[in-house]
Amino acid sequence: MNATTKWALIEGVALAVLGAVVLAACILRLRRIEARRNAESEASHERLLAIIEAIPDALFRMDAEGRFLDYKPARDFQPVLPQDAFLAKRVSELPLPAQMVLSWEQALTEIQTTGGYRGIEYEIEYPDGTHQFEARIVQATSDEYLAIVREISARKQAEADRAAYQEQLERTVSRRTADLVEANIRLQESNRAKSAFLTNMSHELRTPLNSVIGFTDIMLKGLAGEVNEEQERQLTMVKQAGGQLLSLVDDVLDHTRIESGRVSPLPTEFQVATLLRECIAQIRPDAECKGLHIKLDAQNARMHSDRRLLEQVLLNLLSNAVKFTQEGSITLRNHRDGGGNIVFEVCDTGIGIDPAIEGQVFRAFEQGSSHLASKPTGFGLGLTICHQLTCLLGGTIEMESQPGHGTTARVICPRHLRPPHASSSDDGPLLPN
Repeated sequence: MNATTKWALIEGVALAVLGAVVLAACILRLRRIEARRNAESEASHERLLAIIEAIPDALFRMDAEGRFLDYKPARDFQPVLPQDAFLAKRVSELPLPAQMVLSWEQALTEIQTTGGYRGIEYEIEYPDGTHQFEARIVQATSDEYLAIVREISARKQAEADRAAYQEQLERTVSRRTADLVEANIRLQESNRAKSAFLTNMSHELRTPLNSVIGFTDIMLKGLAGEVNEEQERQLTMVKQAGGQLLSLVDDVLDHTRIESGRVSPLPTEFQVATLLRECIAQIRPDAECKGLHIKLDAQNARMHSDRRLLEQVLLNLLSNAVKFTQEGSITLRNHRDGGGNIVFEVCDTGIGIDPAIEGQVFRAFEQGSSHLASKPTGFGLGLTICHQLTCLLGGTIEMESQPGHGTTARVICPRHLRPPHASSSDDGPLLPN
């Protein structure tokens, strides 16, 4: 063998060895890749199994014919048949309720036709009673289906209990509503009877009271003969007491008429300053008898409202001010606010209102002076009537008071009182200044 042949043989052996090494490396690389893929596939499979096991529902795997291939149990689900009794069988081949079988097969047929999933509910009799289930059937692959089944007996019972409670609640509400309607009817009838009684009684009292006051006035004027000083003093007391009683009767009448809806405002145009001067003139004698100073701060303004009702509100407030003020002054004033209203204020330097009952002064038969040593005269209807009449005039009334430092009664009324049927968007004509 010459040298050339020898080198050629060596080169061939070297190439063969190198090829074997490369082949072995490739095989090792491929095996490693395959092992990694197998590990990843196994890990993925384990994760999928873990996810399936974590599902709280029972799972049934079926073939294209609807035969059960596999079953994954659930903690809260107990099949009515043992596993070996239903595997490799269709639902129609099992001793199950006919309605459940019909719904199951119909759902399978619809999924095979249109795809998607179907949900059904059914009942099965167990030894301990009827159990209710919900099944959601979905197509997993081209020839396999998956049914996810859970028991819904507790949910159905809760829904039934809730529906029964709702029905009972509705019956109770209906019964209570009927009771309230009946009680309201009785209350309205009682209120009408009370109003009729108070009206009749007040009218019956007014006639003899007017006679007493009238005949007393005749005697005081000496038209029935001369009276001495003592007789004049006592007759004056009788006349004052009769006047107070007549005022109380008038208050009851007014409250009854307003409460029964028989008072309606009749708007007319008038000058505010003139009205305030007339109110001061009526209250001045009583105020001067107590040594009170009367102040009037009237600004020129015209109103289109019910003059009679507004006058009654102001006179009631002024009378209250005189009644509860022992010394000092009483002021009546008015001004305009920025909203097209006129504000009337009656200020006094009297005893004020007890904070404990300040929120009750507009209630009927309440008086805001519980801290007085002696109870004031009257039924406590004055402020109630003021509040009711102010509402009829479309306004509001409020009280500001400090015990021992006086009270300010504030009445806010629109300059133009709209008729009850007028729209809120109708501004109406503006009044001249």
